[in-house]
Amino acid sequence: MAPYSSESQRNYVIGLYNSNLDAVTIQARPEVTVTVSTIRRWIDRYRTDGFDGLKTRPKSGRRRATTAEQDALIVNEVLRTPLVPAITTVRRVLPDLDVHKQTIYQR
Repeated sequence: MAPYSSESQRNYVIGLYNSNLDAVTIQARPEVTVTVSTIRRWIDRYRTDGFDGLKTRPKSGRRRATTAEQDALIVNEVLRTPLVPAITTVRRVLPDLDVHKQTIYQR
């Protein structure tokens, strides 16, 4: 199992729970990489909403200012023209992109 809580790991854990294993026993398995409290939270979500309750929920916080495609374009263009300031390159290539220069530098 992956070291993050993907939907497949949540479904796997619930499968073990449906096989009459408790949260502590499930967590003791080497392929389970989450805490007992996380397993109990997943079980509660499963009891309340079924498998729909185990789907990945939207994350909190600010959304990214750029898409993955825009990030790739920014990186490629900046690398292609190393003597031109990054912000100038981005303003030329993506004139409608309204982001702070620090966002550009972080890409």
